[in-house]
Amino acid sequence: SVWFFEGAVAGVDPASTRVKLTVKSELERLNAQMPRYLYQPGCGHAFCSAGCGLSRSALQVTGTTGSGASSTSVPSNRAEADGYFTLGVLAFTSGVCAGARRAVKAYASGRFELALPLPAVPAQGDAFTVYPGCARTLDACKALGNANRFRGYPFVPPPETAR
Repeated sequence: SVWFFEGAVAGVDPASTRVKLTVKSELERLNAQMPRYLYQPGCGHAFCSAGCGLSRSALQVTGTTGSGASSTSVPSNRAEADGYFTLGVLAFTSGVCAGARRAVKAYASGRFELALPLPAVPAQGDAFTVYPGCARTLDACKALGNANRFRGYPFVPPPETAR
């Protein structure tokens, strides 16, 4: 067999020596009716978007790198509660990693575990800015004092329990 076509076929008109295919454009998928909001447990707003209402600059703090850093683990002088910066973004403003931004996979006891390695190992005293992330749960919104803008449905039962 020879692969001539891949896509959505709207109609087929066979004849003895040929087959005429009517093809739908990929834009046809945009005609599918979708709900305006999905009923899901997680928040539908992007973190620090207009709908969320939080300001990234108001949440952003500065810090410096402590001793014993590696390309994926950065100790710091920050003392926020464990998990506060998890899912946030750490951006170096000085040192060999200046300009590098990485997602924070986990934060505990002043140490940032990064999702991807840095281009170099930061030195002690290198400055950075960091802001927290959001797990998009009602509890996360409450912790940030933003529960009134939560656009999720945490009490929707999972599909496995629906009858």
